[in-house]
Amino acid sequence: MHSLADSYLRFEIQNDADLIETVAEHIQGMLRCLPLRDESERLRVVLAVKHAMLNGLYHGNLALPCDVEDLRTPEVASLIQERLTTAPYADRILVIESKISPREAFFIVRHEGPAFPMAAGEQEFAGPTCTRHFTRGIVLMQSIMDEIQILEDGHAVSMVKRPSMDQEIVFED
Repeated sequence: MHSLADSYLRFEIQNDADLIETVAEHIQGMLRCLPLRDESERLRVVLAVKHAMLNGLYHGNLALPCDVEDLRTPEVASLIQERLTTAPYADRILVIESKISPREAFFIVRHEGPAFPMAAGEQEFAGPTCTRHFTRGIVLMQSIMDEIQILEDGHAVSMVKRPSMDQEIVFED
């Protein structure tokens, strides 16, 4: 992967958290061409992309309210299972695009559900009802990635990660 000059990937996946994990693992391998500090930095980038995909799945395609605190409560788990088999939720897909090179990693995660809540005219997630589960992923993405933008009126997020030129670069096999 250290010889990779440029890679473009586009995934269109059903509403399945296992598929998100598989895509994340593939992205992690592709990120080996991007000179980052170490493997833990690569894992952090993958974690940010995974949170974007999970937010797109649960709060986008499955339209769970952003005030959901815990996806594992019986009520929320039941609602998720119901929506995974009920139109229009079950018919929606998650699109993940990535362009990865030694210069930068660029990602777009797009969902087909309702738009994420944002402050009017802003590119930031907002709203007093957005609580820990929803915002944790957003804060994580912002802390890891060099750039993050909300696109398509809240239906997509783009993220960019670049190598730092002032750090020791370690390529791990």
